[in-house]
Amino acid sequence: MKIKNIASSLSIVVMSLFILLQGCDSNRTNLSQTNSPVPSSENTDIGKNSSITLKEIIGNEASREQKQTPDEAVINQIQWKMSNDKIISASKQNIIGSSTFGKNSLVITKLPETTLQWYNFVILTNKDQKWDLSGVIDMPIAKTLNNDKRGLALPMEEFATASLARGGSAKNDIWAFANDNKYVVIGKYPREPIEPDSGTDNLILGERKAWIKTEVKNSFIFYFDKEYLVWISGNLTKDEMINLVNSFPPVETEKFPIAN
Repeated sequence: MKIKNIASSLSIVVMSLFILLQGCDSNRTNLSQTNSPVPSSENTDIGKNSSITLKEIIGNEASREQKQTPDEAVINQIQWKMSNDKIISASKQNIIGSSTFGKNSLVITKLPETTLQWYNFVILTNKDQKWDLSGVIDMPIAKTLNNDKRGLALPMEEFATASLARGGSAKNDIWAFANDNKYVVIGKYPREPIEPDSGTDNLILGERKAWIKTEVKNSFIFYFDKEYLVWISGNLTKDEMINLVNSFPPVETEKFPIAN
């Protein structure tokens, strides 16, 4: 893992390619890709001369008025620099799903013009009535993928995987799994009150009381386990969401959400 201190008033944490942003500069932050070891899904399929890959994620400052929703915050702050040096700004067309829960949100983007399918899972927090970027899981889908589910009822047979552990007072842990067709992000956050959106259904899953909202593009389910909020966001069906939750061990398990 390489850690880079970069200037910006944004504090974005980029994982999966193991890039961390910490620190501050004027209006722009360059998050350079590295050649550090990466999860098994990110291998020599990435970086060939004939391929277009993501070279940098650029975080820009934006006014409060430009960050009133999670989608607006991503569109007005994120740019991608490609391996051919073309810079592309995030747009509404690049956002393929989102989930907002309490003061937290996840926006899923699919990068344009890359040779491989390429996701950015952008994590945001609401502070002072504006949405701030707090992390990015950067995930290209290489040709060689992982197939060891380790007890998780994932709906895909092969997938790329990455995780993001947030220390300090936040103590937020996030895991992402994806292939060309499906993606799912699992989060474990400190417990906080959440008001379910309209259209959210209550479920009893064993000893767990859960809330689920199923939509065409992106579904969301959450439940409380002791002092934690566990949530899942992805383009999964209701049954796929329920099966995945039912495969989780208790939240205090050392390797949560992995069952074995």
